[in-house]
Amino acid sequence: SPIEVGFLSKYPITNVSEISPGKDYGLRNILEITIDVDGNSLKLINNHWKSKLGSFSENLRIKSSLVLQNRLNELKNDEVIILGDFNENYNESTKVSYTTAITLKNKGDGLRISGSKDLGENEYYTPWPYSGFEGSYLYKDNWETIDNFFLNRNLFDDSKFSYSSFRVDNRDLLFDSGSNICKWRNDLEFGYSDHLPIILEIVINKIETTLE
Repeated sequence: SPIEVGFLSKYPITNVSEISPGKDYGLRNILEITIDVDGNSLKLINNHWKSKLGSFSENLRIKSSLVLQNRLNELKNDEVIILGDFNENYNESTKVSYTTAITLKNKGDGLRISGSKDLGENEYYTPWPYSGFEGSYLYKDNWETIDNFFLNRNLFDDSKFSYSSFRVDNRDLLFDSGSNICKWRNDLEFGYSDHLPIILEIVINKIETTLE
């Protein structure tokens, strides 16, 4: 069975719930928590969508996308950060002709994202386009942006929390001598992950906090 998602938090977690896209083909539940930061609530929604293996994988990612969007429609008054491994590049919809689970520039019915902080209704900010980083996952010598943070527009209204910055942790220690990501190897009992960490910084009342 696939490994599920989780959270580690130095802030109190005041609520935990799961969103099920259905158990077809081992789809993972989406995990939602609320954390309390100095009396202010922030919603975090963690995803690990279906990989690109198999001819119907896009349809399965769309299933996860649709249940996520239904939940987000209920959280319009909250400050929300959506995160995880979506197994889909932020700009995937601009490169293919079929419907994708994430859509840039309002193409299709996927989760609508934008590189602009001037967000429309049901639109979420991705920091990738102007980050200066190529990606966090290397596949066949090409960088991919399948790991992501998506922020709703309430994080740009200068109320409780505000977006500060985004970066990829690409320190040398995370690569092997061949410039490949130093993923975990059971035979050597050494390594880290085949994905580089991505880091989002948000600010609340001039106190900076980091999510990884």
